[in-house]
Amino acid sequence: MGTTETNPVCGKVAAAGIPIFTWDNTVYEAEGVMSRHVAAHCSPDMVEVGQTCGNFVLDYWTAKGEKGIVFEVWGAPWHVVAKLRHEGFHEIVDPYPDVIQVIQSAPGDWTNAFSLPAVEDALMANPEINTIFEHSDVYSRGVIEAMEMSDRLFPRDDPNHILFASIDAGVQAYGYIRDGYMDCSSEISNYKMPITTWKLLYTYVCLGQPVSKYRNTRLPAHLMEADNINVGLAGVIWRDYPGEYDYWPIYDYLVPTPTKLDPAAVPPNPIPGEESLAPKPRR
Repeated sequence: MGTTETNPVCGKVAAAGIPIFTWDNTVYEAEGVMSRHVAAHCSPDMVEVGQTCGNFVLDYWTAKGEKGIVFEVWGAPWHVVAKLRHEGFHEIVDPYPDVIQVIQSAPGDWTNAFSLPAVEDALMANPEINTIFEHSDVYSRGVIEAMEMSDRLFPRDDPNHILFASIDAGVQAYGYIRDGYMDCSSEISNYKMPITTWKLLYTYVCLGQPVSKYRNTRLPAHLMEADNINVGLAGVIWRDYPGEYDYWPIYDYLVPTPTKLDPAAVPPNPIPGEESLAPKPRR
């Protein structure tokens, strides 16, 4: 996923009458162009996800009146999602070279095994780095361990703290933000993406109803940070994880919950605080 390489295979799958649904990453027939073989896809706009991190970093250093020296840890330079997240971040920070300077970047390859040496080498070569931007929480442990090994791991209220901005807002990010070592993570809706996609799949496959209206469903990009970590849905979920993991409710969010009943007769169940994103009318 996230490349054009799987598109021919997906074409054969679709030709066999098997519908393809994706979330987060999808299949592309050209860079940035979703494959026509995909029945429906659900994810945030990956450029917007990068922009939210860019705004956070820019606002932070602007407020401090200091310059942010950034090391960017890529996911993988060949990966479409990584390219889009990179693009969004730079759209925000590049117009302000007096405030933000991205001094170096390196591939993290979406793994701790790659992110750890990349960050360790960068901090050794450029001790002036005071900000790290990574493309995903999935390799944040490697970043944290590299800072610790370099004697650069300090909590948020320490003057030597390295500003750490990430993407995904998963369970690892929740823990690091709670503990003061990560500052923000742009939520890609780890919970909302699958339930929304499964609703589309069930509607199309089991009920035989069309989903073309929702073929490319875009979820808003929220920012998980210390001030809202236990307020937003993502933070509350990870706070209680695993908890009642298998019993979380199916929310009405962007696409309607499948039903053979009259939609008007089914009470809506919007995400608390996000009622405006429940589908109206519910059909």
